[in-house]
Amino acid sequence: KYPNPCIQRLQQADDLAQSLFNSCFDICDGPDAPNVDVIELDREVILLLSNARASNNFGEAYVENGLGIPTGLDSLYRFEGYRIYQFAGPGISLAEADNPERVREIAQFDFDNGITEVFNWRPVPEDDNPLTTPFLAPELVAKGSDNGIRHSLRITQDAFASGGDTRLINHRRYYFSVVA
Repeated sequence: KYPNPCIQRLQQADDLAQSLFNSCFDICDGPDAPNVDVIELDREVILLLSNARASNNFGEAYVENGLGIPTGLDSLYRFEGYRIYQFAGPGISLAEADNPERVREIAQFDFDNGITEVFNWRPVPEDDNPLTTPFLAPELVAKGSDNGIRHSLRITQDAFASGGDTRLINHRRYYFSVVA
């Protein structure tokens, strides 16, 4: 005996295939990370953020259509701000961002525009959504503070320092990443 077919999965696959076809199979890239220039000073580091003309986020104006987002909803992905992370050492990637022993967010800048939450669309598991629409639901991926965009960051504290003194130490290597 065969189980009843799941029409929802077939409809999701069809919607995604149609969205990919309509966009000429160009998937959403997201905004390019900014160029980061570093100025080393006595017990501090200054990060300077900029976007080159060749960047898809030049002028912080990135906008791209999302795929498979239900009609009637905002289907555009837009640049909203920057998140700056410190890594515990070399060889660590943002894939480990949920591990505070290896990656810590040290700053966040976002447009002062009333938008404080950024969502991505994720498929709804079949058990939670039996044959109802939409098949995608918003998922909170960033919470901002509407503090305005800044293009420089003064870092004087080591997010991974233990003990009482958390100030940066001259001639020690520190690892940072900036995500748009």
